[in-house]
Amino acid sequence: MPLSMTLKRASAACCNCTMCSDMCPRNLLGYNINVHKTVRAASHSEVTDSESFLQTALCCGCGVCTVIGCQQMLDPQRISMEIKGSLGKHGLKRTNNKAPEKVREERASRLVSSSVLIDRLGIRKYVKPRVERRYVEFNPNTVYIELRQHVGKPATAIVKPGDTVTVGQAVAQTPYEDLGTTMHSSINGRVKAVTDRFVIIEK
Repeated sequence: MPLSMTLKRASAACCNCTMCSDMCPRNLLGYNINVHKTVRAASHSEVTDSESFLQTALCCGCGVCTVIGCQQMLDPQRISMEIKGSLGKHGLKRTNNKAPEKVREERASRLVSSSVLIDRLGIRKYVKPRVERRYVEFNPNTVYIELRQHVGKPATAIVKPGDTVTVGQAVAQTPYEDLGTTMHSSINGRVKAVTDRFVIIEK
């Protein structure tokens, strides 16, 4: 469905019930992300609460707001992700970068069970009582840690060629004030090279 139609449907059918925000995992973790305000602002082309709009950058695209939260069968996730991309493209950042002080008390009663998710996604017929697991041992001699594996700014290497690293050790980071994440080594070894795209580690 074109985004324009998604926004028209939201403009016509959204009753501002706040269920999308109430079920949002990031909101329940204590972050100030209000999906219902984002949907209303985008579908009505007006932003009355700019900080709530900028908080859309926190959306992880999990889809709980769409699959579980919205009772009008709208698509808050797509709207949020489109806005998130647009904010990044125009260099607009949220001003409240503080980590949440505590998890919301209601989180424990709003966790989505696998069973509910399976039913909402309509995949119950594909669920088997037992799945055979085949574990494959993978021991590469060289790994390439991609510095851009996320929305936002690429991570910056914090190691240099010749450094010794261990499994789980941070090898690249994005500054806290920027949108991004930290990259870690997946093997024990030595940093072979650092480029603008990879941290290359070999055993």
